[in-house]
Amino acid sequence: FKNLSISFSSPSGNTHLIGTRVAAYCKEQLFSADNFVVRGFQSSVASNVVLGLGKNVLTVDSVKISWPDGNDSTLYNIKANSKLKFFYKQASRHRVGSGNQKSKGFQLTLITNS
Repeated sequence: FKNLSISFSSPSGNTHLIGTRVAAYCKEQLFSADNFVVRGFQSSVASNVVLGLGKNVLTVDSVKISWPDGNDSTLYNIKANSKLKFFYKQASRHRVGSGNQKSKGFQLTLITNS
């Protein structure tokens, strides 16, 4: 079965970007998850998001990341079984974007995609 693994880091107080929402779109399907490390009383998990895509998905059409501060990013044409790691930094007058990503009002760096 295929998946998409996404992890986050930030130099701010919310270093693992807890509360980030991820929505992946593939043809007519939506896969979504929230980045939370708490699962119950005295229980926690790793601070990343893993989306199960099934066995037939080869490419995800788009991935929308909604950050805890209200900004969002969209990436396009992501291969299944990719491991994405993002570094997120506030930057009030900075725009970063090339090819597959659109970001506005903050700096977003894709560290790995393998």
